[in-house]
Amino acid sequence: MIDDDDALGPLPAGWEKRKQPEGRVYYVNHKNRTTQWEDPRTQGQETGMDEPPLPDGWEIRLTEDGVRYFVDHNTRTTTFQDPRPGAPKGPKGVYRVPRAYERSFRWKLSQFRFLCQTNALPNHIKISVSRQTLFEDSYHQIMNAEAFALRRRLYIIFKGEEGLDYGGVSREWFFLLSHEVLNPMYCLFEYANKSNYSLQINPASYVNPDHLQYFKFIGRFIAMALYHGRFIYSGFTMPFYKRMLNKKLVMKDIESIDPEFYKSLVWIKENNIDECGLELYYSVDFEILGQVIHHELKEGGDKVRVGEDNKEEYIREHSNFENIFIFEMLTIEMRLCSLKQT
Repeated sequence: MIDDDDALGPLPAGWEKRKQPEGRVYYVNHKNRTTQWEDPRTQGQETGMDEPPLPDGWEIRLTEDGVRYFVDHNTRTTTFQDPRPGAPKGPKGVYRVPRAYERSFRWKLSQFRFLCQTNALPNHIKISVSRQTLFEDSYHQIMNAEAFALRRRLYIIFKGEEGLDYGGVSREWFFLLSHEVLNPMYCLFEYANKSNYSLQINPASYVNPDHLQYFKFIGRFIAMALYHGRFIYSGFTMPFYKRMLNKKLVMKDIESIDPEFYKSLVWIKENNIDECGLELYYSVDFEILGQVIHHELKEGGDKVRVGEDNKEEYIREHSNFENIFIFEMLTIEMRLCSLKQT
């Protein structure tokens, strides 16, 4: 415990200041059993004496970058604009926030974290797992729980290591479990390519008869990580994220999956292929588990040759994720749906 005799005054009731062995200070909230790096006295939990009081139901908080913003608990919204009378207003954008923060990632993250906090449920959900059977234990307990119950505070217990979970145990659980569920060795995901360790759905995952249930479990797990503000072991390719959000893909997105093929499309776009004598047709071949799958990009594509007059259409067809990976998407579409069913 650290002496709280400093310029900011005493900590709010139920809070304690501690220091790590390397000297970094952190704060413990004994009321909800959580820890954080930010000093609660500078998060607006108690308004400074040199500032006028906030309107009823308002609170000051700080983003991770130290930018102050305001929380209106009456309407469950946040803003960077000071709500107190006489406060400088500054120019606003179309979203009625200061233009410096309009649609910025920092602003979106603050809004998202606030919505997660205000939709949290009381009490906690207990998840007891063994390190030896981490994947199976977590799978059964998460899938047997109601989806809304996963919004409660997590209380993780490693069997044989019982103790209070003030956040450190759950962070370790998220890290270890994400290493397991996203491990390409389980055949659920695969690396994008040899030089890109971002993950994408493995088109051969159907060899596991329970793969759709596993993808639903992973979808819940990722949603829990986002909701509770925890990190996971790995990330996904940009096309994967855009597919999850139903965003349109462009040719540039191919680069993260197949850089050599992307370079080929760029070359086709920038050069006169009629002069090169290339024999390109509206068709593509894939190899899945040793089986070569042939697919036409358009009806009769095997007989349609690509030239200067239609190469833009050819590139658009290839830039469409469904057409680049048409065979994979026949099965991956179901897996994406399972991931979304959290």
